Amino acid sequence: MHSKNRWPAVAQGEYLASCEAAKKDDASINRRMCECTMEVVMNKFATAREYGQYLRDHEGQADDEELATMTGLCAAAYGDDAPASIDVAAPPAEAGAGAAAVAQGGQPGVSVGDPTITGSLAKDAVQKVAQSNLGQIRFCYEAALTKDPTLTGQVVVKVVISANGSVSKSQVAQKTVSSAELATCTAGRVSTWKFPRSAGVGTVTVTLPFEFQPPAR
Repeated sequence: MHSKNRWPAVAQGEYLASCEAAKKDDASINRRMCECTMEVVMNKFATAREYGQYLRDHEGQADDEELATMTGLCAAAYGDDAPASIDVAAPPAEAGAGAAAVAQGGQPGVSVGDPTITGSLAKDAVQKVAQSNLGQIRFCYEAALTKDPTLTGQVVVKVVISANGSVSKSQVAQKTVSSAELATCTAGRVSTWKFPRSAGVGTVTVTLPFEFQPPAR
């Protein structure tokens, strides 16, 4: 597994043990689902201490919208009550992405169109980042397909990029897909991306159109 933030092995072991212990209250929980949610949490919180403080502040409830959406998608892809028609592959190569749940009948189509850019950042640089991280968006889509195998359409994400290349804001600008979870997951994944430093000063605004097409059956 790979993550933007890496907790010590001891902290990871404690998280997995705590997650798996919850199986007594939720029979759908399994090891792979716990590994997926751990990647999500590690990607959002730099340290286990930071995550622990977050839980204390929220009385043990992960009520952050993006966090709840991503962990929910882990459950949809990996939980023991996930649809039998979904073949869950090996653990993820991308932070917080979990393994892809590939619908029978072939790979679903996920693509990103030409970005619209306001500011000093080259289009090819933006496209390179988007293409290299497209697997994260594919996870969002494949998990959403477990609920609606015919889900299709577009999600347009508006991104504000700081001068150092980090994303300061990522939000859904418009969507034609019927799944709010897919739109939220897509914008959430983009918020973790790292872009090149801009040639000028100030922020750069980028609009990224993502297209989703279910696999042929």
